[in-house]
Amino acid sequence: KKFDLALADYNKAIELKPDIADSYFGRGSVYANQGKFDLAIKDYNKAAQLNPNNPSLYYSRGYLYASHGDIELSIADFTKCIALMPNAPDPYYIRAQLYARQNKVAEAKADYAMAKKLNPKLTIPPGFE
Repeated sequence: KKFDLALADYNKAIELKPDIADSYFGRGSVYANQGKFDLAIKDYNKAAQLNPNNPSLYYSRGYLYASHGDIELSIADFTKCIALMPNAPDPYYIRAQLYARQNKVAEAKADYAMAKKLNPKLTIPPGFE
């Protein structure tokens, strides 16, 4: 029910002002929470077109890609997120996990090291210290 209300609000916002990236990003997030991958990606893509400088967008879309097994697109989005927000440890940590899934050990180690530097409380998986 709450998703339906949120969708109605985002749809109205988009109808009234179709050039606001945050409305597409918000609606995409609702779709992602509903498990509507294709609709979420479509809205995230539109939001990126309207505002390519929102690191939260790349984080969310990258996470969604990863959850659906598209590691390459996920890494690309986390790389964009890092470029826009270089002092946030989480994108490095997640990208490290993605590299590890691809057996790219050097890349994973580098990202884990940066994440740990930015947040010393993080736990790095064995073999990647």
